[in-house]
Amino acid sequence: MMIVKATEQAVEKTVNGKINALRGEVSSFQLDMREHIEKTAPVLEGLAGAKILGETLKWLAGIAAAWILLSTFIKSILNP
Repeated sequence: MMIVKATEQAVEKTVNGKINALRGEVSSFQLDMREHIEKTAPVLEGLAGAKILGETLKWLAGIAAAWILLSTFIKSILNP
């Protein structure tokens, strides 16, 4: 009976030690992840703003191209 109790305690100590080590690694990973998110969040928010700006510029370029084509077409009709 004494051997069983000693074995149970040894196994419990080993398992709990490994679980505590894993918890420490997970906590470390979570801290690293939070730091990474804090560093990259402003960049990602800036990229979202840049995407909106890019879409706006694309629309403006399309409108400008259509205006140039239309004005060239009208000038060619009026001044043959």
